[in-house]
Amino acid sequence: MTAQFPPPTQPAHPVQPDHSAPADQDTVTPAAELLDAFHNTGDQLRDQLVTLSLTDQADAIDLLAAAEDLTRTLDGIKATLTAQLSTLRIEAETADNIPALRRGSGLGAEIALARRVDHRTGAKLLRAARTLADSLPQALASMTNGGLSEAAALTLVRDTQGVDADHRRTIDQHLAGDYATLTPAELGQRAQAHAQRLDPETMDRQASTNRTKRNVKTGPAGPGMGTLNAYLPAEQAAACHATLQRDARRMIRTGEDTRSEEQLIADLLVERLTGQSSAPAIPVQVKLVMTDRTLFGTDDTVARIPGVGTLPAYIARQWVANPEANVLLNRLFTAPQTGHLVAMESSARLFPPGLKELIRLRDDLCRTPGCENPIHELDHATRFADGGPTSFANGQGLCRVCNQTKEKKHWKHHSTVADMTVETPTGHRYRRPTPPVLPGLDLSDPDPPAPDPPAPDTLIPLEAIEHGPDDVPDPFSTDGPPPF
Repeated sequence: MTAQFPPPTQPAHPVQPDHSAPADQDTVTPAAELLDAFHNTGDQLRDQLVTLSLTDQADAIDLLAAAEDLTRTLDGIKATLTAQLSTLRIEAETADNIPALRRGSGLGAEIALARRVDHRTGAKLLRAARTLADSLPQALASMTNGGLSEAAALTLVRDTQGVDADHRRTIDQHLAGDYATLTPAELGQRAQAHAQRLDPETMDRQASTNRTKRNVKTGPAGPGMGTLNAYLPAEQAAACHATLQRDARRMIRTGEDTRSEEQLIADLLVERLTGQSSAPAIPVQVKLVMTDRTLFGTDDTVARIPGVGTLPAYIARQWVANPEANVLLNRLFTAPQTGHLVAMESSARLFPPGLKELIRLRDDLCRTPGCENPIHELDHATRFADGGPTSFANGQGLCRVCNQTKEKKHWKHHSTVADMTVETPTGHRYRRPTPPVLPGLDLSDPDPPAPDPPAPDTLIPLEAIEHGPDDVPDPFSTDGPPPF
């Protein structure tokens, strides 16, 4: 894999923070000096790497190891900065007479935006930084010295969650000499063992609390694939896998199935969850977005399952042509220059169902920069009470936490069809461009010839997705069939 290093004027990430903030040009603070050092060091390293041409394999390994040490040091610096930011925010809100339970609210979301991660990760990083600074000082020192990785530090914090600060410091002392050599899994096991020995009641209570958070999530996993992650009580997770493995091995022993054990386990899981007689015959009750040309085989632009990921064209065609699949597609319109979905406005305060569906298809996941969680709520970027229209441009799909965060003091959202910008209480702005509804869609020919209609016996009773000009008919009019 070849790493590409864009020039400083071209952000390397789709989430584009604007770190401009008013400052006294005559005063150079230690923070400003450190910020300059970060920028200068990054520029220097990038310039040297661009011109580097290695001739010795050992040199490459040495540089890799040094880069990893630097990464871990920077992770320690980030944890220290996060902990200090938390202290500053709590002190400021205490001085403003903010109730104790509300102090620091929304700070995890700000950290998430600054670090270009989702809000859950931001909150986790905030909690970890506080814990490391308060009760795991040896672990934090190991990070800044290039020893302990951020992944291992997060595992350490997670597996001592709920244990009081004194017990954590004791565990920290026990493990300090091994931080640089233990893997995250090894560190977690040792931390749990010490915590169970020192405070068994708290660990038992924490296990009970964790069980209330059981859930199932989906996500993308490479071309044509997705993940189904179940967070379960340990014994239930083990029992599920053992049952699937037992039945898969039984099928293999009969000699009648050529699939591997891993494939059989996956197929058995799908069949038992969906009630289908075979795993590929999934009813198309899941939304599938594809072009008419892809559908009829004249183009190979990928299809997309909203919230999961893309699907190669030939797999999408096989899916909708499966005689056991129940297929119903709806007509959408995209602007030919951008590939963005097109929709009209509503005068109502609440988003009508058709407009909601278009916003969900456009945003796919939570629209907050860096967040990858499923959409849970649809809302106005500019509040309706502040004059924000109920429109496609001003609508946004957000996860529950990001929608709640938007309502906090000094938070602002601005949305257009092309992008969404978040402004935080510190004045920082983060922009997320709107991707085309289908990644890889060829926009060079905005008016392609219509594909030939399918033969009557092709088992595809549906309407194709169509592309049209910007002045498409109102999808919410009462003339003709509804778009959804």
